[in-house]
Amino acid sequence: MNGQRRLAGRYRLLDTLGNGSLWLAADDLMRRDVGIREVRLPPDPAARRDLCGAVGREVGLVTGLGHASIEAVHEVIVEDGRPWLVVDLPQGPSLEQTVLERRPLPPVQVARIAVHLISALRAVHGVGSCTATSSRPPSSSRPRDEPY
Repeated sequence: MNGQRRLAGRYRLLDTLGNGSLWLAADDLMRRDVGIREVRLPPDPAARRDLCGAVGREVGLVTGLGHASIEAVHEVIVEDGRPWLVVDLPQGPSLEQTVLERRPLPPVQVARIAVHLISALRAVHGVGSCTATSSRPPSSSRPRDEPY
């Protein structure tokens, strides 16, 4: 990609991170690197509309939670009918990467991870229901300021 694709006239997609739905991007306006999460939509038009609506509702619910284990969304961009989420760059490996690199994980580490994930889910469900695929543990990043 190497900066050829632009979103909202200011974000240049540079490279994929992880499983390919998170992009490293340059914010040319603020002169900083950000993460941009690509929302992959199903081919069925009704399912696309439902998912786009769910993404909008969920971003509204989690905005302002400030939970260390919940990815902060700074902006939602819609280009070609597809939502893209501007987020902070992950500060460490995903949960999937951690498990694959260090397996088997010590029980105390598994318990720590479970506590963080449960805490994040409780925070989200405390403000409303969360139905989109944003809460998949494999793509979870480690909490800010806390190693797995």
